Amino acid sequence: MTNIKFENVAKIRKLKKEIMGLRYSIDNAKPELQADFYKDYRTGKGIPKSVVGFVFDEREIHAREQKIKVRLKQLESVIKNAEEEIDSVEDPELRSILRLYYIEGETQENIGKILHIERSSVSKKLKKIQKL
Repeated sequence: MTNIKFENVAKIRKLKKEIMGLRYSIDNAKPELQADFYKDYRTGKGIPKSVVGFVFDEREIHAREQKIKVRLKQLESVIKNAEEEIDSVEDPELRSILRLYYIEGETQENIGKILHIERSSVSKKLKKIQKL
């Protein structure tokens, strides 16, 4: 059985959470109330008129979108490396557990239900491989 670099598979969850947070901040961007005035010269005299509207910080949203693209590329790379490490595990059940837990982000309880084994068995297998 080969050694799995758990710092690589642990990065997967962190990157996924960061990407979710960035997407949330873009999807729920708060508009800013902006007020300005101008002078209307249609009557010959400059009469101040106000303009009120909402503005989104397009540069900030664009910067977050760019950050998401960078993080997605990092995530793809880390997942690829983790998949290669997981594929090197000989035990097929353990491979499934590792993939479901680290890549898919499933809980130990859900993994047990999916694979029709006890949650405690999932936990023991994860602990066992982390000790290697």
